[in-house]
Amino acid sequence: MMKQIFTIIILISSFFVNAQTNFKEVYIGETSESKLYLNVESIKESFFGDENGKYIEFWVKEKYKAGHKLNGKIYKTPFIQTKYLVDCHHSKYKTLTEASYTSTGKLIKSMKFSEYESFDDVVPDSVGDLIIESACKFHNYGK
Repeated sequence: MMKQIFTIIILISSFFVNAQTNFKEVYIGETSESKLYLNVESIKESFFGDENGKYIEFWVKEKYKAGHKLNGKIYKTPFIQTKYLVDCHHSKYKTLTEASYTSTGKLIKSMKFSEYESFDDVVPDSVGDLIIESACKFHNYGK
């Protein structure tokens, strides 16, 4: 039942994305500390390794609701943007880039990860599962 409701929300959200060409971030869920947004314009097939089109890459923004500690300092409402590489068919992912910003957009810290690191399994019913499922559904819906 929850998956069906989620699919309906994704399809409704995609209508609004198509209706508003300058709107690229879609709310996909939240934790007790933050809200998550998928940048639907960033979703694209990735030609990683020797299996073209098997992977997708995309950006997710995590906006913190209240004071959050980043790099040893507490910021009022920072956000983090993370770029993922995902294998939708096998529910595996890896983080490619992560950048932390102040609420005004000033860069706090940026990290780039090796694309040669191994893929991680997605933990069922986790925030990662929500992110990966959302991106894979948007990618498949656009085909």
